[in-house]
Amino acid sequence: MKERVARLLGREGSDLPGMWLGTFHGLSARLLRLYGEAVGIRKDFVIYDADDQRRLMARVLHDLNISDKTFPVRQVVAIIDRAQNQGISAANFVASGPFDKVIASAYRTYEERLAAANAVDFGGLLLWALRLGSPDSSVAATLAERFDHVLVDEFQDTNSVQYRLVRFLSRRTRSITVVGDEDQSIYGWRGADIRNILDFERDHPGAGVIKLEQNYRSTANILRAANAVIAPNTERRPKRLFTNTAAGDPVVVFEGETEREEAEYVASTVQAGLAQGAAPRDFAVFYRTNAQSRVLEEALRTHDLPYLVVGGTRFYDRAEIKDMVAYLRVLQNPDDAVGLARIINVPARGIGNSTVDRLSALARDRGVGLHAAVEIAVREPDVLGQGPRHKVAAFAELLKSLRAAKDSLPPADLAEKVLADSGYRDQLAAENTVESEGRLENLMELVAQMREYEREAEEPTLADFLERITLASDVDSYDPEKGAVALMTAHTAKGLEFPEVLVVGLEEGVFPHQRSIDDDAAVEEERRLCYVAVTRAMRRLHLCRVRWRRLSGQQLGGVPSRFLGDLPAEVIDHVIMPPPAYHDEKTDGAGPWQGRWNRGESLRSMRGRGPARAAPMAQPGEITRHYDQGMAHGEEGELGLRVGSKLKHAKFGVGEVCAWQSVGDDFKVTVRFASVGVKTVMAKFLQRL
Repeated sequence: MKERVARLLGREGSDLPGMWLGTFHGLSARLLRLYGEAVGIRKDFVIYDADDQRRLMARVLHDLNISDKTFPVRQVVAIIDRAQNQGISAANFVASGPFDKVIASAYRTYEERLAAANAVDFGGLLLWALRLGSPDSSVAATLAERFDHVLVDEFQDTNSVQYRLVRFLSRRTRSITVVGDEDQSIYGWRGADIRNILDFERDHPGAGVIKLEQNYRSTANILRAANAVIAPNTERRPKRLFTNTAAGDPVVVFEGETEREEAEYVASTVQAGLAQGAAPRDFAVFYRTNAQSRVLEEALRTHDLPYLVVGGTRFYDRAEIKDMVAYLRVLQNPDDAVGLARIINVPARGIGNSTVDRLSALARDRGVGLHAAVEIAVREPDVLGQGPRHKVAAFAELLKSLRAAKDSLPPADLAEKVLADSGYRDQLAAENTVESEGRLENLMELVAQMREYEREAEEPTLADFLERITLASDVDSYDPEKGAVALMTAHTAKGLEFPEVLVVGLEEGVFPHQRSIDDDAAVEEERRLCYVAVTRAMRRLHLCRVRWRRLSGQQLGGVPSRFLGDLPAEVIDHVIMPPPAYHDEKTDGAGPWQGRWNRGESLRSMRGRGPARAAPMAQPGEITRHYDQGMAHGEEGELGLRVGSKLKHAKFGVGEVCAWQSVGDDFKVTVRFASVGVKTVMAKFLQRL
């Protein structure tokens, strides 16, 4: 941005004296370096990143004797971050109940520890910068005179503190220019407030509004689809994108049977484009959640197509997947020292680095492996102190019980047992953050993949599965000359553009996400996210959905996304895979399109109609269950399992569903109760509200 501004001003190579350009956090840090002492911040302060925050908070909770099981570190940090985004310091944090009182205490101590360390976290950068302009600040007058003009890009993504800071810095001259599009406000979960841009004229009387409606990126058909997707939103200004370019290719709507068929369509589309002279970098695939990338990565690898996971890591490289694979490797091979060192304190069980170092030294001294050293340390009381020895003994007992179950359980069931018995699943569920939910979804996706492997392999074994994924994850076909197909979430795609875009997972409960479908405001943000995804496409756009999807350990009925129903029939073309033999075209159970499978049928005609569902054929010995929009139904009646739903237990009261897994004819449900925290109980003991 600095280079572009300098070029526009004819000052290339200049430092642009007097002009400040940067992010909100960067400019706040610069203000504090100059003026921070006026509010008690020394100029040599350090900035704590997310990992530093969590480490400091872990120490705070420990010192306050607050259980990190009831109050997980990540959850506490997330709550404080949300408060900071709203401009709420520890002194102003209002506790409305016992839970909030604990958070308030931790928040106060956390701020005190930051101050003692002369440190500032990300949220604190903005808060401290805002305090520079408070009435009792000795530099408020100086700062009020500092800038003649304030310009803000992506204004729809500002939070409360950023908005107040902008108003303070521009109030003297009232010369403020903001650029933004409320239709692209997709970061509400980070604290962004769409009202900042919608209410701009109210807060700045006399402001002029210039609509930038001409689009120079996309074809007319893509823009017509985008306009149709965003039109139902109520929190927006009337506007309509247009272009002077040709109509272009129709928008392709693909309908397949499963996510694997969808992934095959993606790979085949890329392969066909390459055959016609396109480069891999011309293609981008967008999905709603990271867990969806796994099957896409497999299809691209099968076709030997180079790809890059943008803004994230490849499925098998994600920390939680590596943790689970390490557990399975250690169960398969106890001498796997690398795997054992990775999991010995995952989830956190109080076995620190010093203990691991002593165990490693013992292994070297005795000439044995790390696993044998663990057993020696448990048997011989003088190797470790009493506390570390008890913790290592508990870990050794966990491995012993899991290893005893290895030969009697298929790989997927063993993985579920590891998640449950190790406490990993419950820890992630208890954190109750967007990040932890995503990590849990990825783990459930790994279990789902293992079940697919069991169905396909002639003699499924843990050793064979581990060999398969190890070989797969080592494939790297990236060609720096031609680039790679980009895989990313729709959130990551903002600000980018590609000649050809494929958006997958357009089903209710996937996109829009299950967390949003019961909240009108959240659905509007999901619609804006879909609008962002669609408008990244320059020449060709593919929108994909399936009739059945396995995702994060669940089988979902592929109810078409409401966004598909808004598309104008005249701009779309359909690619509909034939229905399988078990679909009966003469019944209401024929499939999501009510028995119509012809190419070219309008999705608009499906709006407002509850699509029928078809149950998949049961495998031999398998209990048949039906799924619809992410809700699991037992054979004895509908319980309505879904993340975030409320269920009642006779003893623990009302709780919120975090995760679940099938166990025989029932479900084992992980629920966060307000009274007792996270518990895992059988579904038969739960009631719907």
